[in-house]
Amino acid sequence: MRISSIVERQSGNVAMMTALALVPLIATAGLAIDYQAAVNAKSKVQAIADMALISGINAIRDGGNEGTVRTNVQATIKAQVEQYSSDVSCDPASFSATGDEDTPLGVSVSCEVSARFLPVLVGDQVRFKVASSPKWNDPSLEVSFVFDVSGSMASSKFDLADAATVALDILLPESGAAPIEDTRIAMVNYNTTVNAGDLFETATGLNRVRTYWFKDDFIEPNTGKAKTVIRTTKVKNTCVYDRVGDHAYTDVLPNPQPPGAPPLMVPVGSKETDVGHKGNWYDDPYNHMVSPAEDNLYGFVSTPFNYVYDHPKATNTRWQVSEGLASCHDTPVLPLTDSREGLEAYLTDLRTKPVKDGTSAHTGLAWGWYLLSENWRDAVPSESRPALYSDDNTHKALIFMTDGVLTGAVGVGFDGAEYNPTQIETYARRYCDAIKTDAGIELYTVGFGRASKKQKAKKFVTECASSADHAFFAADAAQLSEVYSKISESVISLHFGS
Repeated sequence: MRISSIVERQSGNVAMMTALALVPLIATAGLAIDYQAAVNAKSKVQAIADMALISGINAIRDGGNEGTVRTNVQATIKAQVEQYSSDVSCDPASFSATGDEDTPLGVSVSCEVSARFLPVLVGDQVRFKVASSPKWNDPSLEVSFVFDVSGSMASSKFDLADAATVALDILLPESGAAPIEDTRIAMVNYNTTVNAGDLFETATGLNRVRTYWFKDDFIEPNTGKAKTVIRTTKVKNTCVYDRVGDHAYTDVLPNPQPPGAPPLMVPVGSKETDVGHKGNWYDDPYNHMVSPAEDNLYGFVSTPFNYVYDHPKATNTRWQVSEGLASCHDTPVLPLTDSREGLEAYLTDLRTKPVKDGTSAHTGLAWGWYLLSENWRDAVPSESRPALYSDDNTHKALIFMTDGVLTGAVGVGFDGAEYNPTQIETYARRYCDAIKTDAGIELYTVGFGRASKKQKAKKFVTECASSADHAFFAADAAQLSEVYSKISESVISLHFGS
């Protein structure tokens, strides 16, 4: 036998053996693909069933005939499934919304998805069933939205407000009943600080309108005589940093003693001296910002202010206190409300009023938490009181949004040390952990614009959330609206289970 014939015969055997060996590998890969397709289809149909049940329950609640509602629910599920994929088909859904013991609230549907790769092994179709029913007969929902309105968001404030309106349309529709009957929503915006509004005095123990003053003795260089300088400034803003000291990273309500006047603040490092740096009469830096936390006997949330001083006789640079770096958005925090009108007015303010300054994410997270906290029940109006954490009939969710550019102002008093703007992410992460772990609040995060592209920002947004499935990213306005829609549907679906 020729050598070439032997080689050809051996080559044929090898090819046959290789082909036979590939069969189980291909089968395994095909099964995995078909199985994953079925898993994806079941997840989508589950979401469709949840939303259809919500719609049906609301229709019954509004006086609809159960038979008509059942037909509508079945038609809705059928249409949504067909829109999702031509490979998925479902039997008519079983729906009941009477609430009787024998016919509990619920919907179930059996479906099948085509096996594209290995119908011989798994059959032409992979079947699955989903069911949905309320976890509670009378659920309540409390949601806190936290919006980034820093300077880097200036060109996107309309996008943000429009996307939030999409969320309102799902959670608290303008017409018709809300998917969850008792739904209340709170809103917070943050930049370098947060506008505490009517909660300012409770948070800080200070009067809304307050006068700061400085007093110092110095030696006038021209005459050598001692002289005393006192300057006062009235401050009206209600901007706050997050809390400092022992109660940092908690939702403990500040001491509810009556508001008091701020203490006398002496500039750090002031001296009796002659001409200092750059012609100043003092050896201190030109510009300071202090948070009078140590002397704030009533509260634990620090309030920043800025003071500038120079030659006491100079009319254009007189020693003064100003709001300076304490600026915040004109729109204060909005405690929990079911008023669609009030929520829309808040979003209108975000569209029409300027945004600026830094991104103190930790401050936004803190205030988003306070408005859901059982510990702040006595600080807000009675209609805005959050439910207790132990209330099994209430689900709490916080939706935190940032563009990922975390910057802030430098102050004194944060954590008993100088506030470091490069550590904002560290501070924010501690709030994320406390909100998720200590309070048990469902925490969703939204990374917008640059935060959807930069790896460091994406890592923070993902790890801050309750899970990776709770973290969302949007590069532009259209995606942002889609993200808020998905989150809102997810929040609602948490009330239902298979």
